[in-house]
Amino acid sequence: MENLYTWCAVLGGAIFLIQMATLIIGFDGFDADVDFDHPPGDLLSHDGWFVGIVTFRSLVAALTVFGLVGLATPPQFEAMHSLAIAFLAGFATLYAVGWSFKKMYEIRSDGTVNVQDTLGLAGTVYLGIPGQETGQGKVTIKVGGRTMEYAAMTRGEPLKTGTAIVVTGILNPQTLEVASAAEVPSRSASLAEAVE
Repeated sequence: MENLYTWCAVLGGAIFLIQMATLIIGFDGFDADVDFDHPPGDLLSHDGWFVGIVTFRSLVAALTVFGLVGLATPPQFEAMHSLAIAFLAGFATLYAVGWSFKKMYEIRSDGTVNVQDTLGLAGTVYLGIPGQETGQGKVTIKVGGRTMEYAAMTRGEPLKTGTAIVVTGILNPQTLEVASAAEVPSRSASLAEAVE
């Protein structure tokens, strides 16, 4: 059992040192989440708590701590007790490291644009939009200094690529209702004032 702990500690520690070295030189290639394909709400889905904490870094940290705690367990402990303690320590580390990184990424992603901020803004049709709400196209809009792309529908006539538009409504977080800027100049001005 001691050999298992030693190998885990050495392997995990070596990968950890490589990760640190690559971070120092500016390469962050060890940050991918472990990818599982499960339905939403499932324990292993991307919105489930388990996959949210399992990253390469958290696995490496768990492996290292598993080995170190196993080696540090007093020799009078039975093998199964030692294994249980090392496993619990590794799992606790996996959760703590994974949870920490998950929270950091959530904080970093809080800078994303709120779709409500697009109301009344002008943009351009990126992919033609069928008329009378018969289908979706795409528009690009500059929001908060960032150019965003959204699916869009219109109640009016079809809008061709390159047409200037104004956002007149929000159908859902990914889809906007738009109208040609030429058709609603007064409405677009009032909406823009309301947003300001």
